[in-house]
Amino acid sequence: MQLFQRFDLQNRTIPSGLELNVSDRGRHPATIRSWCYQCQELRKIRYTYIDAGEASQIFNSVIYPNHCYDLPLLGIDFLSFGKIKNLIGLDFQ
Repeated sequence: MQLFQRFDLQNRTIPSGLELNVSDRGRHPATIRSWCYQCQELRKIRYTYIDAGEASQIFNSVIYPNHCYDLPLLGIDFLSFGKIKNLIGLDFQ
């Protein structure tokens, strides 16, 4: 909540059907959920979380700065596959 107040985050519309999905394909059913926000400094902040239980969990985020700033996009990925493999990626574009 403190983050929302500090940056005056506002909800941003997510296309219908992409906010929450459940997939029963494959061996492990997965729940896919996305959130999207914006504020004066950041024109778009998108989070997506995929939860397939102990088999895999994935968090992905892309942060788009306002056009008035000369800053790259920031991509963040946290991937966990079972209790064995974890991968973290940060990407500036």
